[in-house]
Amino acid sequence: LPLGKLILVSAIASVLHVIICYSPLVKYVVRIPLPTFFRGVFEPWLIAFTTCSSAAALPTNLQSVRRLGASKGGNTINMDGTAIYMGVAAVFAAEVYGIPLTLSDQLTVMLMGLLASIGTAGVPGAGLIMVSLVFTQISIPLEALALIAGIDRVLDMIRTSINVLGDATGALLVSKLEGDLNTEPFAENEDVSELNTGTETFE
Repeated sequence: LPLGKLILVSAIASVLHVIICYSPLVKYVVRIPLPTFFRGVFEPWLIAFTTCSSAAALPTNLQSVRRLGASKGGNTINMDGTAIYMGVAAVFAAEVYGIPLTLSDQLTVMLMGLLASIGTAGVPGAGLIMVSLVFTQISIPLEALALIAGIDRVLDMIRTSINVLGDATGALLVSKLEGDLNTEPFAENEDVSELNTGTETFE
């Protein structure tokens, strides 16, 4: 039951992150309709969900955001799902072992989550390795990893899905802020290597 709650909390936190952070940026800053955005990134999202690897989804994700208007270039550096996972896992482990998290501990978890969202490798299971660093920093026994490892595949599916959505949102946002966003819809069979950029408003 506690592991089920961990999965549920991780899923809820991830959904809220999409609703509160990604959706307003896409709709009001990038100015792409949300249904268009989610349809456009569904394929890389599905690859990430099934493979638990944002690196595996990167080529498809690049093509998807190019069709949505992003300029050339991309990386798997915006791993918000991993940062969320690290925070939730740390609180879960602390409760299991009856360890109170001080304000300093909570700030440490936040900082480690921020660093992990930039530096974690986009491969399956990388988040579990990174969360061990968090446990060490806030004096949680590493034996807690054994509790999480059994359900880590499910948690990995959740966090990797968010990572890929974050990559797509980041690529579109940067293109918009740099004035390189081409908001004209692209044909499905268009060569994404030859796309032009513009600043028209998406219709």
